[in-house]
Amino acid sequence: MHAAPGGVAAGGGHTSRPAFTRGPGEACDGEVVRFLVEGAGRGPREALTLVTVPAPVAPLPALWGEDGAPAVVWAQPGGRELAGVGEALAVTASGEQRFARVGAAAATLNACLAVRHPDAPPVAPALLGGFAFAAEGSRGAWRPFGAATFVLPRWTYERHRDGRATLTLALAPAEFPRPEALAAEARAVLDRLRRPVPAGYLGRVRVRSIPARRWRAMVEEALAAIAAGSLRKVVLARPFQVEAAATLPVTNFLWRLCAGNGGGHRFAFRLSGTTFLGSSPELLVARRGREVASEALAGSAANGEALAAFAEDPKQRAEHDIVVEAIRGELEPLCDTLAVAARPSVREYGELVHLHTPISGRLRGEVPVTELARRLHPTPAVGGTPSSAALAWIGRHEPVARGWYAGPVGVVEPSGDGAFAVALRGALVRGRRARLWAGAGIVAGSTPEGEFLETGMKARAALAVLGLGA
Repeated sequence: MHAAPGGVAAGGGHTSRPAFTRGPGEACDGEVVRFLVEGAGRGPREALTLVTVPAPVAPLPALWGEDGAPAVVWAQPGGRELAGVGEALAVTASGEQRFARVGAAAATLNACLAVRHPDAPPVAPALLGGFAFAAEGSRGAWRPFGAATFVLPRWTYERHRDGRATLTLALAPAEFPRPEALAAEARAVLDRLRRPVPAGYLGRVRVRSIPARRWRAMVEEALAAIAAGSLRKVVLARPFQVEAAATLPVTNFLWRLCAGNGGGHRFAFRLSGTTFLGSSPELLVARRGREVASEALAGSAANGEALAAFAEDPKQRAEHDIVVEAIRGELEPLCDTLAVAARPSVREYGELVHLHTPISGRLRGEVPVTELARRLHPTPAVGGTPSSAALAWIGRHEPVARGWYAGPVGVVEPSGDGAFAVALRGALVRGRRARLWAGAGIVAGSTPEGEFLETGMKARAALAVLGLGA
C-alpha cells in the first residue's frame, strides 16, 4: 500500500496524530467523522483509498440496513468478523479461471492508499464473497450471484479479537465526495451501529420438497452407479421451498444467525435484492502465512443417538474416510508437513452430529488461499468421487441447480491469506420465498429411507438457525 500524505502512514501504520484535536465535550463521533472526511480528501487518488477509524462495538447485523444495497457478513470462529455495505469494488468471474481471477483482484489491494486513525488497530483490506458450486455459474434465482462474485464494501465494519472495532471507508480512485455529503453518510453509518436488536420472527411458514418417490428414484440410480463401479460416492442435494404469507424478514434472520453460539461460519450476501445466508459447520480451507487448515466433515446423525456406535458405523466411516483421503491428496504435495488426525471425533452441531477430522499443515511455498480453495473444491463431502464423474452425475440428476449452495464462501486478503467455508445450512431468500438444500452422501450401504431422514434433519437444522418453524 502507498503512504498517505500528511503524516498518516499506509499499510495500517501511522506516524502522527491527525491535524485536528478533540474539543472540550466533543463527542467521539465528531472526531471520527472529521477524520473520515479529511482522510477521503487525501491524494494522489490514483488507486483505491481506505480510511479506517475506531468504531463502537456492535453486533455484525447492525450495519446491514433495509435499503437493499449490496451487503455482506462474514464471521469465522477464531478468525475475522466482518460486515459491509455498499460497493467500492466488485469482482466477477466464471469458468475454470475464476479462483485465479479473484486472487489476482485481491492482490491489487496492496496498491491502495490506506489512512488509519491512531486509535484504530491495523486492518487488512479484504474481498468478501463466494463461488458457485459449478464453474459455469448460476441461473434462475441465483443469477445475481454468478459463478463468482466478491466485493470490497464501501463501508466495512470489523470486530477485532482484542475487543475493539473499526470502520473502514473505501473510495474508488475517481470518487471525490463532497465533505458535507460524506459527513452525513458517515453519521448515518455510525448511527446504524447503535441500533437495538429487532424482535425475532415468530411466524410459521410452509415448507415443501420433491416427492419422496422422486428422491427414492435418485438414490436408487446413484446406488446402481456405485454398484457398477462408475462412482464410489455421490452427494445428492435435496431442495426445499419455503413460503410465507408476508415478506420474509431477512434482517431478523441475520440477527438470529449471528446471535447463535453453535460455532459455525456465519455468512450473508445480499445482491440485487436477493440474500444468501447461513451458518456452515464446515471449513473448506484457511491460510495464515504458511499455515494451512482444513477439515473433513462427513457422516451425520441426530444428536442424542449412541455416539460411540455412530463413530464406528461402517457406512459413516466409509463416507468420511473418502473425504479425508481427498483432502490429504490435494494438500500433501503442497506442504512440508501435514497433520491428519488418525481417527475422527464426533462434533456436535445443533441438532446433528458429524464425524470430524482436523487437518493442518505448513505450506512449502506461497500458495494463495484462492488456489487452495480451487484444489479442494468440491471435496467428496459435497460432490463425490471420482470427482468429475460425480459432478457430471449431479448435473444430470438433481432437479434444482445448486447455485452457491455447497460452494466456497469467505474472505480473501491481498497477501493471499483468507478463509473459505463450505456454504451449507443456508437459505436463498427473496420476498416471501426462500430455498434451501440438504445433502446426503450416497455410498454402498446407503438406503433411500435413511438418506431421506438425514436430509430432513439437515433441513430442519437450517430452518432452526433462522428461527423458522415448519
